[in-house]
Amino acid sequence: MIVENLCQAAELDKKMGEVNDLFVEARELIADALDSQGSTYFEDDLDDAQHAGKVLSYTSICSLA
Repeated sequence: MIVENLCQAAELDKKMGEVNDLFVEARELIADALDSQGSTYFEDDLDDAQHAGKVLSYTSICSLA
């Protein structure tokens, strides 16, 4: 029972680490998009930020399952 709980806790920590990494990446991409507002890079930066947000949402939902 204790070993099983430790394995579950380790798996949860791993999933939380992955979600946190994706959050940091999404936040940085949003900041890039805001910084590039009004430039020719804005559309690409915005697409990247939106994609990262979708990946973060999907990964977060799947981690809860």
